[in-house]
Amino acid sequence: MGSPVVQIQARLGSTRLPGKILYSLAGRRVVRRVLDSALTANEPETVVFAIGDRPENDAVVEWCERADIPYHQGPEDDLLARHLGTAEAFDADPVVRVTGDCPFIPPGEIDRIVREHGENTARYTTNFAEGMPIGTAVDAIDRDVLSDLRERGDTHPVRR
Repeated sequence: MGSPVVQIQARLGSTRLPGKILYSLAGRRVVRRVLDSALTANEPETVVFAIGDRPENDAVVEWCERADIPYHQGPEDDLLARHLGTAEAFDADPVVRVTGDCPFIPPGEIDRIVREHGENTARYTTNFAEGMPIGTAVDAIDRDVLSDLRERGDTHPVRR
């Protein structure tokens, strides 16, 4: 199959703070900080956005198009289908998932999870652990796991 691809999940429909990924943080948009971290990582060569398909996300699509950033849109209410569709569109395997509202993900942590996933026999690798700083989670998920979960009807494979 494919190669590791960082997928930044992005949508504007947050119930607690709508539009937060486009807010400015020290002169740069939150989502730009996430993108810069992902682009600085050494392991995955490709970084794409997995964007929800509701009209409210058109601003994210326009931002990606203006900045020439690759993206794929999928169901807003079905995160699994969105990630799987993006994985298929960009031949990603594994999917390296980060969230667009977490501007402090260290690039080295993306590299570490990609390397660890490639070296182990697991189909899902995460750095999530009790007590870790919020907003630094990185997951590597084999594409066939996403497909298997989709067939079972699960819409949110990772719950935090």
